[in-house]
Amino acid sequence: MAKGATKSRKRSPEPDTESTAPSRKKGKKETEGARVHQQASTQSVASRSSAARSDSSSASVKRSTPKSVVKAKAPVKKSHTRSKAAEPDLTNDGLELVEPVGSDDEERAHAKGSDTSEPEPEEDPEAQLTRLQRRWDSPIYAFFEPAYVDHPAPTHRLAHAFRCSARGCKRIIYRFVGTSDASSTGNLSRHAKSCFGEDAVAAAREAKNKDEVRTKIVASFNKNGTITSAFERKKGGVTYSHRPFTRIETRTEIVKWVAEDLRPFRIVKDRGFLVLMKTGRPGYYVPSPSTVARDVKVVFARTRRRVARFLRRYPGRLNFATDAWSSSNHRAFVAFLCFLEHNGTLFVIVLDMRELPIAHTGANLAREFVDCLTEFRIQEKILGVTCDNASNNDTMLAKMMDLLPNFSGELARVRCFAHVLNLVAKSLISEFDARVERNEDEVDEEELRELRALTEGEEEEEVVTRTESAATAGNDDDGEVAVGDDNVDDEVDPMAQLTPQERAQFEIDVRPVKLILAKLRKLSFKIIHSTTRLLPEWKSVLRTLRLPEKLLPRDVKTRWNSTYEMLRVAIEYRAAVDMLCANKSNGLRSFELTPQEWKTAKQLRHVLKVFKDATTFFSQGRVPNLAAVIPAIDHIDAHLTTISRDEEKFSQPIRIACGLAKETLNKYYSLTDNSISYRIAMVLHPRHKLSYFRKMKWSDQWITTARQIVSKEYATNYASRFNAIKADKDVPAHEMSDEEEDEGNNIEPEEQDDDEDDEDDPFLGKPDEPEPSETASATSGNSDFDEDDTENIFEHLETLGPLKPNEVSDELARYLSSDPEDVSDPIQWWCDRRAQYPNLSRMAIDFLTIPATSVPVEHLFSIGRLLLPYIRNRMQGQTTRALLCLKSWTQACLVKQTDAKKAAQMSDVEGDGSDVEMDEGWDRIDLEDSD
Repeated sequence: MAKGATKSRKRSPEPDTESTAPSRKKGKKETEGARVHQQASTQSVASRSSAARSDSSSASVKRSTPKSVVKAKAPVKKSHTRSKAAEPDLTNDGLELVEPVGSDDEERAHAKGSDTSEPEPEEDPEAQLTRLQRRWDSPIYAFFEPAYVDHPAPTHRLAHAFRCSARGCKRIIYRFVGTSDASSTGNLSRHAKSCFGEDAVAAAREAKNKDEVRTKIVASFNKNGTITSAFERKKGGVTYSHRPFTRIETRTEIVKWVAEDLRPFRIVKDRGFLVLMKTGRPGYYVPSPSTVARDVKVVFARTRRRVARFLRRYPGRLNFATDAWSSSNHRAFVAFLCFLEHNGTLFVIVLDMRELPIAHTGANLAREFVDCLTEFRIQEKILGVTCDNASNNDTMLAKMMDLLPNFSGELARVRCFAHVLNLVAKSLISEFDARVERNEDEVDEEELRELRALTEGEEEEEVVTRTESAATAGNDDDGEVAVGDDNVDDEVDPMAQLTPQERAQFEIDVRPVKLILAKLRKLSFKIIHSTTRLLPEWKSVLRTLRLPEKLLPRDVKTRWNSTYEMLRVAIEYRAAVDMLCANKSNGLRSFELTPQEWKTAKQLRHVLKVFKDATTFFSQGRVPNLAAVIPAIDHIDAHLTTISRDEEKFSQPIRIACGLAKETLNKYYSLTDNSISYRIAMVLHPRHKLSYFRKMKWSDQWITTARQIVSKEYATNYASRFNAIKADKDVPAHEMSDEEEDEGNNIEPEEQDDDEDDEDDPFLGKPDEPEPSETASATSGNSDFDEDDTENIFEHLETLGPLKPNEVSDELARYLSSDPEDVSDPIQWWCDRRAQYPNLSRMAIDFLTIPATSVPVEHLFSIGRLLLPYIRNRMQGQTTRALLCLKSWTQACLVKQTDAKKAAQMSDVEGDGSDVEMDEGWDRIDLEDSD
């Protein structure tokens, strides 16, 4: 062998690793090795001599280290002269066995030609891993958890272990120290592609560093299932690819864009849009508006089937909210929303939004509701219904009892508390309505004449204000969602309680308050509509006083909260109002408020604040549960009672108005007794139980009745029915990957047999297992003396086994015997205690997911007002329905990439029409009973 040449030897066999990469084949190794050897032999003599001298010094260093690794050969930079006997032994796929370098310092010493013949101490494996990790800058490492040292069976050789970080993947990839793949990322890359997909790996290679891959790609994938799915919700920045979309991807993204951002279908033919899309690539594919319209409806129909399967597998009962809506293009709709627990939180799903172009009588609404539930095959799961106080809802619930044997009707009804708040507040505000009836005996009174002068033209101004307010109804930023217009039969006339003499005296006493509101309404209207004189003057006053620029809110009589906002801002900007009105040139002296009037305005603002806060609380994104209603009513009742009795701090008309509003509140408070849901939700809230009623000094008889209601419901529908359900956490719908769905849970019925096994269902868990006593009796055999010698009978002896739930104690009795706990999230509390209360937890979750308001339905209608501007007033009802549902489902992560791809694979629709009429039955769910 030539001097300085590194000794070549065969690599010893390696144990199998848990790698997804296939083993190298000998033929491939020989071919690659021969190619490398041929390249090396063609180098110049000078290069070979230089390489030989370099390797000679390298060998002296590397042979001093006891372990060996495989180092890739670089034939361009150096070449080795091999002996004739060693030439055929090319079995390492172009790699050459060399002795390892001990450390970075040793490598630098070798480069300088220093003497390194002294042996170095063996490096600690953990220190070696730490040193190597500093040089692992490949983004592929971000798809795995930090490496650790391991000695896997069966050889127990030293290895670096990489556990895949994909959700649900437990694979570990080993790289053995001292082997040819000690620094290779090939197996890691192949496994990352199999778990995360090629697009994720490709995007990682374009990222700046591993941290960006880990936070933006891996984290997004584990949360949403894929980084490239158009309908997966992603937070933070968007990762853009250098690769242009395919035709299918283009259609998928456009469907997502149109559904999420409420864009018109014709936008794909907009000149500016086409310039952006086709500049530099004039042949880029853009679908027609009709194709986009058809794809939206196909994705809606497929997702609808997915939602149906999702709800049918839910182990508990379902709650609903409903309301009717007339769109701006004169189409009548009725919406149904579903409420359930999912992964420890309240989950809201838009079930459907149906066009109902007939009279919205109670009977018609009931038939439509039942038809919707039946189509989704969840009619047996209905528990509670939340709706407003309209009389046709009373009829609807009564009719539904006849159509659904398991439905309790009025006992399961919840009256929208936001609607109740609206009615109570309006009954208070209405007492200060400036419209007055003429009375000849009082016509000369100065106060009355001033009031009539201020209200002149008020009706015309009100029409203008309501029109302008409706134009911005979907953009309110005050945290409240306006409930629909109230029916006359919903409202209570508290003045009916007064005698004629009391009514006449009240009319006189209340005039100062009416005068205050009339002045502020008129002032607000004049400022905002005098764009060349008063509005600039108002802004100038604010700058002089160094106040933030803000307009006086306009008071809309149909929305009581606007009265509160007008009072709040006026009091906050009192100095500016006084300065503006004091200037005679502005012509606003008649709108000046006296100090006493400002004092009364503050009193009225204080009264209304409790309604404002309650409305904001019950209208927030996270819908409050039913257990919050009774404490809220008690607080408002105490607030009104205190004010009505406080003669020192509040004027007489304010006190009288609060007393009248209390009558309206008590009417709806008494109606809560007609439903069992309120009391059950209160008792099953671990913060309240029965202690709240005792603390509020409710009668013992009422408390006993509440406990009897809970006990009866538990014994009838829940006791001993859910023992087999495991306490495993549910898998959220938005975390179910497309692969899982397509393989069994959520594909179309024609793509899968409906008699699938439910053992892998994320909600139901494993199939019920027989009790030990059942197993013992089943194995007793047909003969008295047939025995199973493989089992010990004492292992299944009933007297030695665990106690049954009823032997420990009744779940409800155990729960009520414990002290209340400081719990802010009762649903999560019960989910954490499913093992302790397998039956009672199911009941508690069912009742605590009943919504206290139908505000989410109003949210849907607000989006509908944004969807239907005047330029889209010809939109079909089925299109409005598909877009509103699809937007909601997208935000809830219920729309999957597979559904969008199926729609995008369909042929294009010819023509540039803005809409497509689908055939009858296009949205049919059509699931079988066996599913």
